[in-house]
Amino acid sequence: MRAEAKLGPLTLGAAPVVVGTLTDRHFLQTFANQFPHSFCDAVELRVDLLGLHSNWVEEGRRIERLGIPAFATLRLGIEGGKWDHPDNDRIRYFKEAVDELSGIDVELQSRIAPEICSYAHQHRKLCIVSHHDFHQTPPLSELIDIIERAQGIGCVVKVSTMAASESDLQILSSLLKMEWETPLCVIAMGPFGTESRVHFPQLGSCLTYGYLDTPAAPGQLSAHELKQRLNN
Repeated sequence: MRAEAKLGPLTLGAAPVVVGTLTDRHFLQTFANQFPHSFCDAVELRVDLLGLHSNWVEEGRRIERLGIPAFATLRLGIEGGKWDHPDNDRIRYFKEAVDELSGIDVELQSRIAPEICSYAHQHRKLCIVSHHDFHQTPPLSELIDIIERAQGIGCVVKVSTMAASESDLQILSSLLKMEWETPLCVIAMGPFGTESRVHFPQLGSCLTYGYLDTPAAPGQLSAHELKQRLNN
């Protein structure tokens, strides 16, 4: 039996969930006003890119009132994000996201991850614990260690690495053949990994990410295309 977790009304682990990523503050308001339900199952608000003054909480609540769960992240610069302030300064924004939205995504290597995950668990909200490597796909043993540590504090584990070869894709796909305590999201970044965003969900990756405005990672497809291809 696959491990499961809740993302608002969605059960992660039962079937692939297409997450649409929002990164542009000007697009955010238009999108929240006219949400195309066929584009994605859930929305990730990249607050580090949207900006703290983008009314992201209000717009996220508006999306949720339409029946689409939304979660937030403020991605650290060392993992491909734009957050370049002290790590501890993110705590209040993560807690605000837990209070108002369906959950959050925090990096395993962040010192605040245990506190934020505990807060999310207390409020019965989604807590994705993530690891991003924009340079390489680490050895399998290293990825297994990352997942084992992440599932100890989160309810979903996300591993996203740069794939430069078929062997990298094989390493990542092998993770989806193993049994884990929590649902697992696996993503291969870069042109070599583009098709993995369709293929890995078919192997058991609980989430796959596509852009709603502009790509947020190398090789990312649009959420609409992902949704169409997974439904065919």
